[in-house]
Amino acid sequence: MPHIFPPRAHGRRVYRLAAPVRYVLSAVLFLAAFLIRVAIDSALPPGFPYLTFFPAVVIATYFLGTGPGVLCAVLSFFAAWYAFIQPFYSFEVNGQTLIALAFFVFIVVVDIVLIDRMLNAGAALKAEKAKAVTLAEQRDDLFSELQHRVGNNLAMVSAMLKVQARALPQAEARSALENASRRLSIIAEVNRLFHNPSHSLNRIDGSFLESLCRKCLEANGAEGRIGVSATATPIELEQERFLPVALIVAESINNAVEHGFGAEGRGRIVLTGAQAGDMYRIDIADDGAGLPPGFDLAAVDSVGLKLVRSFVRQVDGSYAVAPGAAKGAVSTVVFPLPGAGQAAGGV
Repeated sequence: MPHIFPPRAHGRRVYRLAAPVRYVLSAVLFLAAFLIRVAIDSALPPGFPYLTFFPAVVIATYFLGTGPGVLCAVLSFFAAWYAFIQPFYSFEVNGQTLIALAFFVFIVVVDIVLIDRMLNAGAALKAEKAKAVTLAEQRDDLFSELQHRVGNNLAMVSAMLKVQARALPQAEARSALENASRRLSIIAEVNRLFHNPSHSLNRIDGSFLESLCRKCLEANGAEGRIGVSATATPIELEQERFLPVALIVAESINNAVEHGFGAEGRGRIVLTGAQAGDMYRIDIADDGAGLPPGFDLAAVDSVGLKLVRSFVRQVDGSYAVAPGAAKGAVSTVVFPLPGAGQAAGGV
């Protein structure tokens, strides 16, 4: 036999009041409805025996629970039958009495069932939402831990390459391993910055650019002799575009340190990010030695530039290097904002 009030398999309503208190309050609601009905009886036309009892049943079910609602309905049923349905002050049954009683039973059963289902559905939804929030927090914690371990592993590989480079007698091989070590170190730092709880994920702004530049200077051993400043219009990027853009900026900073300042040079690197229409532009300017005479970016075939070209293609952007306004050089990456078209240009 199907249950009128099915068990709460997917959620349970939680009441602040104990069950006995809720049933007592339900009886109080019935009594109030009864007294109000008695008070207005002389003002009502015949045919409204349950007028004040319906709201009492609804309120009891919604605020106190299904059981108290049923109690209020049963008390209302017999009170109205006895006091407000002819013949008065008796439980005599006739055709009109049966119709009135059946009408009341039908209405209160529908009300109680609907309210019970609605409240159970709300409780189940709340429980599922809490479960989803818990699972999301666990997922974020696991993902952060994974990324932390990835960053640590990259840093360890970078350190191993640096140690190996020092043991090589060949200058060219040593330089290649040192460059690889530095790039891995910077990738590890970008990974840590990207998953830093204090930084909004996928957000490029002045704070992120400055932090990235300082990490690059630290990896190059130049943090004490090269200053940093950064300003940028904040934007949000998808992860698959955020990381390539960050690595383009990092490689540009490395080039500025290596070619603009060398091993002992002092100066400053200024990063600027700004939106222009549906495009975003980041300038990495230094006040170092500047570009050599006859510099042609298209003719440069270094490992760093190959990486930059690869990252620029991933973001459908363009990359250029030009002399600074006064001295030094400016590297510029331009890429479309999310939802915009491709950038015109190239590396």
